[in-house]
Amino acid sequence: MKQDLVDDKTALDAKIETLRAYCGGPAYRTIERDEQHLLVRQLQLMTAYSEILGERIAAIVATEMTP
Repeated sequence: MKQDLVDDKTALDAKIETLRAYCGGPAYRTIERDEQHLLVRQLQLMTAYSEILGERIAAIVATEMTP
């Protein structure tokens, strides 16, 4: 289970970086404001999801280290 979470977080973090780069690039400024807003919201939610996955992974690791 832990490895699945790690794999999911790794894949999600790569997508976050791709979206973050897009939102900071010139193409982003050419799309309509509504679409920009949706992409920013998507990035925020993806980031929150990644943080939650990180917390779940940390909890598993802490449990594994407890004798």
